[in-house]
Amino acid sequence: MANLAIASGKSLCEQVLEPIQQAFGRIGIRSGYRSSTVNAKGAENKNQYNCASNEFNYAVHIWDILDTQGYIGATACIIVNSFIDYYERTADWTALAWWIHDRIDSYKGLAHFNNLVAVYVSHVDKIVFTVLFHLSDLHRLLLHCESVLLSRVLFPSHTQLSTQR
Repeated sequence: MANLAIASGKSLCEQVLEPIQQAFGRIGIRSGYRSSTVNAKGAENKNQYNCASNEFNYAVHIWDILDTQGYIGATACIIVNSFIDYYERTADWTALAWWIHDRIDSYKGLAHFNNLVAVYVSHVDKIVFTVLFHLSDLHRLLLHCESVLLSRVLFPSHTQLSTQR
């Protein structure tokens, strides 16, 4: 299982995080890999720590277990430091989301948080869908990717606004 976590994390870094850092400068990583034990603790007591179930987080935050379709994947919560000033002036979180969407083919999903302009960014070894979120007001822009309908969202309990690109 350790080899799977290393392979997942390596792919996330090489194919998603390093290109972001190359374009924007140093990024901060707030979170990444979670063990099943830590994630389960975060998901208990009515999700008091905002963690989804272990089964949902396989190949998302739990990098060392394949998802239900047999794919590896990884997610990290990052801060693009050079983007903070722009965001504070404009409140335009979509500029970074569209930059990632237009230039990084292997990302799986994004979730934006106003707090420090933090972004969850995911990678999976097979692109199934692409998601852009803005969680501060629960608006979502869901994009079609490779003509595959969205089947799974990072936070399925929130209302969704679906659109094609």
